[in-house]
Amino acid sequence: MGTRRQALLLIAALSQSLPVLMPMAQGGGLAKLPFEPNPGSLGAYLYVPERPKDPAPLVVVLHGCTQVAKDFDDETGWTALAEEAGFLLLLPEQSARNNPKRCFNWFNRRDQVRDGGEPESIRQMLEAVKAGNRVDPERVFVTGLSAGGGMTSVLLATHPDLFAAGAVVAGVPYGCAPNALFALPCMRLGNRLVPGPRAWADMVFAAAPPGTARWPRVAIWHDAGDTLVNPVNARSSMEQWTAVQGIDQIPDLGVRVGPHERLVYQDAQGRPRVELWLTRGVGHATPIDQQTGCGRDDPERKSDFVTDADICATREIARFWGLVDR
Repeated sequence: MGTRRQALLLIAALSQSLPVLMPMAQGGGLAKLPFEPNPGSLGAYLYVPERPKDPAPLVVVLHGCTQVAKDFDDETGWTALAEEAGFLLLLPEQSARNNPKRCFNWFNRRDQVRDGGEPESIRQMLEAVKAGNRVDPERVFVTGLSAGGGMTSVLLATHPDLFAAGAVVAGVPYGCAPNALFALPCMRLGNRLVPGPRAWADMVFAAAPPGTARWPRVAIWHDAGDTLVNPVNARSSMEQWTAVQGIDQIPDLGVRVGPHERLVYQDAQGRPRVELWLTRGVGHATPIDQQTGCGRDDPERKSDFVTDADICATREIARFWGLVDR
């Protein structure tokens, strides 16, 4: 009995000293991700490709209102690109209990700050993924559509130390709405009371950890005909992140891609730091290109929020981040 008890005590001691490996999806599957603590009461899913890189880049993808995480993987082309490029996908999920329309609460003060609310839940998800997978800490990225784009802006502002780059699709700049009362005016009109780029940047500086020296690169996608989130928000986001980067608001490169326009803002060394895409004919959605295998548009599913526009936002974002060559 004494020997058996000693063995049990040894096993218990070893189990406490070993790291806990979180369950993860295997071979191209999407698996629910357990994590804690969870102050924002979010859910999470993890997608691991068949052949992930070692260490693997990690992309956080945030869905829009009325959606769930699974609405935003194959439809936008992220899972196919993860298989191609060998990166992991983390898909946070909002609940109807948090928000009746399943919007990430980018406009609530408790969800706009570091170490609290939904941003802290997403940080804890990242820690859980890192505990069970070899993740490259220098290649962690975040993107989102609409309310997910608003939360992307929050994460980039409050956690610049976690993300190398991000992409805001049909979203709003950080600080556009200081509380829920201003959410709708921000979306429909933009916050025109902010006097300019420096004021937009100061909001980010106030939200980030003191002494932050490295800022994430940011891509901004918005359609000129978006009637749900005013395209003026795209310009405000550009002003915010160029000013944060210490560069001006005059593009160094302008390229036409069909009816769409790509504007690139570079630093003094000629490195792209901000990229602004102004699309046409997309509406309030993610542009995809089904002909090249980028995403899928099911006309019967109104919650997809994707538009086949002969341009793949997902691939272009991944190119800007350095995950794919083209």
